[in-house]
Amino acid sequence: MSKQVIIYWKNIQFCVVIPQEKIYNFIAAFGEEFKIDCHDDPCDKMPKPIDRYEPHQAGWHIWVSVHVSQEQKFYDFLARFCEKEYLPLRQDDLKPGQS
Repeated sequence: MSKQVIIYWKNIQFCVVIPQEKIYNFIAAFGEEFKIDCHDDPCDKMPKPIDRYEPHQAGWHIWVSVHVSQEQKFYDFLARFCEKEYLPLRQDDLKPGQS
């Protein structure tokens, strides 16, 4: 029997533009909201790191990835974060399946 090729994991990556003074708050909040399993201790969870970030004149671009099953959770998180930090959020960006 031959081995099959399978898709083991499917993520969605978002690029969020955040004002420079809020990037560390966003990184910390994202990490706490989307905790991941530790490799050494399956009972322990650690904050999920962001994929990358870079400065931009319109605000810092922060790339994050979540599993496809967590797409709506990310939109809900982003809405709560923006409300807490008093940041306007374009509501059209909160629709799953948009690019």
